[in-house]
Amino acid sequence: MRRDIILKPSSDLCNKVYRYFSVIQYFVYKLHGLSPWTLKVSEMFKKNSRIEDDLNQVFKISYIGSFYNILLMLGIVLYRIYLENALRQSNEILDDTQFDLPEEIPGEKFGSKSFVKFTSITWLMETISVLWIQLFYVYKQKSMINIINRLSNVDRKLNIRVDSYAKKILIYFIFMLNFLFVSARIILAIPIEASPVISIVYENFPTVMYSWIIVQFIILLTILEEQFKALNLSIKTSNFSQISRSMVGLSLMEESAFQEIDHLESLYIELYDICEEINNFYELLLLMSILCFNYNLILFISFFILNGSFPSEIFEILFFLAQVIFVPWVIFLTLVLTFAVSKTIDQSQETGPLIILLSEQCPMNPQVIERLVKFSRDLLFFKVEFSAWGTLPLDRNLLGIVCGTVTTFVVIIVA
Repeated sequence: MRRDIILKPSSDLCNKVYRYFSVIQYFVYKLHGLSPWTLKVSEMFKKNSRIEDDLNQVFKISYIGSFYNILLMLGIVLYRIYLENALRQSNEILDDTQFDLPEEIPGEKFGSKSFVKFTSITWLMETISVLWIQLFYVYKQKSMINIINRLSNVDRKLNIRVDSYAKKILIYFIFMLNFLFVSARIILAIPIEASPVISIVYENFPTVMYSWIIVQFIILLTILEEQFKALNLSIKTSNFSQISRSMVGLSLMEESAFQEIDHLESLYIELYDICEEINNFYELLLLMSILCFNYNLILFISFFILNGSFPSEIFEILFFLAQVIFVPWVIFLTLVLTFAVSKTIDQSQETGPLIILLSEQCPMNPQVIERLVKFSRDLLFFKVEFSAWGTLPLDRNLLGIVCGTVTTFVVIIVA
C-alpha cells in the first residue's frame, strides 16, 4: 500500500506569505523579461484554495508577456543606437579639437584608446546577450511552465504542503538580499554619473538580469531539494520494511510492497527528469551569468590595485562604493548557487545508500530485498548533476574554479 508523507497542515499565514512572495517574484522577473508567461493572481488568492492545487491553472503562455519582451528588446536596441550616435558625435568633436586618446598610456591600463575600444566591444556583446536571453525566454516559456507544473505534481504525489516552502527563510533572504544589492548598485551610481537614470539602468541591466537568473535557478533548486528530502523520508517510513522473512507466503503483501517500491522509483526518476529539464533550460544562461560577473569582478579588482590610493572626495567615495559593492554581490551569488546545487545533489545521492541500509538492517522478505537492491542499482543510471553548458560544474568545485580564474587574470592585467 502506498503511504505518502503527511506533513503538518499549512497555516493561513504561511499560505498568504508564500502566495504574496510568489507574486512579487513573478513581477520582478517580469520587469526584467524573465517571466513572459501570465500569472492569474486572482486564482492564487481564492478563498480555501491551496497553491499547490492552483499552479496548473495560474501559469499560462502569454502573448502580452511575449510582446513586452519584444518591446524591451526594441527599447534596448534603440537606446544602444542612441548611445552609438552620441559617442560618434563626441569623437567628431574630439577630432575637430585635435585631441585624441593615445593608443597606450605608460603605467595606465584603463585610460588608453585600446581599453576604451575593448569596453565598447564588451558592452556590445552584453547587449547582444541580453537580447538573446529576452528572446530565449519567449521561445522557451512553455518549457518553464512545464517545469513548474511538474514540480507541482510531485508536490501532490508526496503530499508536500506549501508551508514546507513558506518556512524556508533562506528563499526570502536570497531574494531580498539580491534586491538590496541591485538597488544599492543603481542608487549609488545616480549622483556620480553625469548621465540620465535610464543610462545608468541600461549600463547595469545585463548584470542585474543575470543576478535574477541565478536567483530564479536557486529557488527552483530549493524546491527540488525539499522534494528529494520528502522522497527519502517516504522511503524511511515505508510499509515494505514491515514484511518479515516469515511472511513468504503472503503474496498480497508482497505485491503491495512491490507497487510501493515501483511508485517510489518512478518518483525518483521523475525528479531526475525535472533536474535534467531545469539544467537544459539554464545551462547556457548560467554560463553567461558567471562569465559576466567574473569579468566585472576582474576589472574592478585590477582597477583598485592599479589605482593604488583610497578616494578622498565625496564623489570619488560614492563611485568607489558603487564599484566595491560588486565584490560581496558576486561572492554572495556564487556561494548561494554552489550551496543550493550541492544540497540538491546531496539529497538525491542519499536515496541509494538509504535503500541499501534499509534492506540490510530490517529483516525483510527476500523477494522484497531483491527488489530493493534492483531499485538501488537502477539509481546508478540516474545521477543528478548540474553544469553551466557542460563546461563548469555548479557544485562546490565552482568556488575553486572562480577563485583561480579571477586571481590568474588579475595577475596578468596588473603585471
